[in-house]
Amino acid sequence: MGRMQPALDPALQPAIDLILEFEVGGGESYYNRHLIHPTQPTPSSGITIGIGYDLGQTTRVEFLDDWRDQLPDRDRLRLCAAIGLTHHRAAALLPALDNMTIPWNKALAVFHDKTLVTLGAVGRQFAFSFDTLPPDCRAALLSLLYNRGASTRGESRLEMREMQTALKDGLLDHIPVLIRSMKRLWIGKPGGPGLIRRREAEAVAFEKGLGALKAPDLRA
Repeated sequence: MGRMQPALDPALQPAIDLILEFEVGGGESYYNRHLIHPTQPTPSSGITIGIGYDLGQTTRVEFLDDWRDQLPDRDRLRLCAAIGLTHHRAAALLPALDNMTIPWNKALAVFHDKTLVTLGAVGRQFAFSFDTLPPDCRAALLSLLYNRGASTRGESRLEMREMQTALKDGLLDHIPVLIRSMKRLWIGKPGGPGLIRRREAEAVAFEKGLGALKAPDLRA
């Protein structure tokens, strides 16, 4: 019998759908064809397993805990070699790890049980108003934060800083504009077209949420 997943808040479904679309091509079929083994999605990323789980951006303690119930000890210990590695160092290690298999059900379990919990906390730290936003607005922010992280430091994080300020000030109409502005960062870059499409999808999702927020309540 397969491992049963815990019940999820239905409000999370838009975020799950958006993240799965861009991290694993929508779901199990694409995952099993292209992502069931460790990969390095872009030249600047770390070795990635499961549903966008970047070993270059986590710690040994976090990784071992997150995957404790899903991977054998020998596999987790092998993957520890990739912790903190990005760019060419990750690329050099990948051939030693890309014969490993991360089954879809294990990847999905970590995503549901660990990633979404952590990501929700990141969303609340990034914007104190996070829980008051419509589900599609939260989906856009969670997808963005999962892909880019929550850092606001540096020139490449200009829009992230401005988004944080806009959310604090309640200027929600600014958010889709700022998400689209981030496309500048990936023009002509490896993996750029996919990231540009992702930013557009996030902007559209946020606009959809705003539409629901502004729509009149016609219930009697």
